[in-house]
Amino acid sequence: MAAKKKAARKKARPSSKKPVKQKTHLDCTPQEDRLARIVAISTKPLHEAYVAAGYNDQGEYNRQNAWNVLQRPHVQEKLELYRMAAAAKLDVSDEKIMAAFAAIAFLDPADVVEIQGGGVRIKSLDEIPPWARMAIAEIKEIPDVDGGVSLQIKFHPKVPALTALAKIKNMFEEHEKNKAPRVRLNLRLERV
Repeated sequence: MAAKKKAARKKARPSSKKPVKQKTHLDCTPQEDRLARIVAISTKPLHEAYVAAGYNDQGEYNRQNAWNVLQRPHVQEKLELYRMAAAAKLDVSDEKIMAAFAAIAFLDPADVVEIQGGGVRIKSLDEIPPWARMAIAEIKEIPDVDGGVSLQIKFHPKVPALTALAKIKNMFEEHEKNKAPRVRLNLRLERV
């Protein structure tokens, strides 16, 4: 009986513990802030970004430590802010990304080259439409045997661009939904 009264008194008393304040991106330490900025705007691997942010180099644990820091909600919020700022500065949008993939995936080589007098000529950059220029990976000068120079053009591969577009459009998921279920038959043959 006395235990019940004690428990009831404990419930009635206000808690002396202060409520835990949820951290926001404003509460990031300077190191957390630098790590979020480095990860958002650079191509450094996590283990290098961790050290560049000012954390102590812990060798093989740097990558895991960086991952742990980036999982903190207030650091994720800061990371997202840096990514949004970088995307705005670069003027990156979903539409531009899809347009670039589509330009690569659906390139018509006739937009870039033309057949002339039995040979192939690369059009001048003024003649190539902007969407077709997005699909060009490289233009290289190659010396000929007779001392001249010919141009070699290389395009970005189509299959990765098509795959990326299919993923964006959820085509793989739709394909999986529309597939017939697999049926497994276990047959046992007996000799007669």
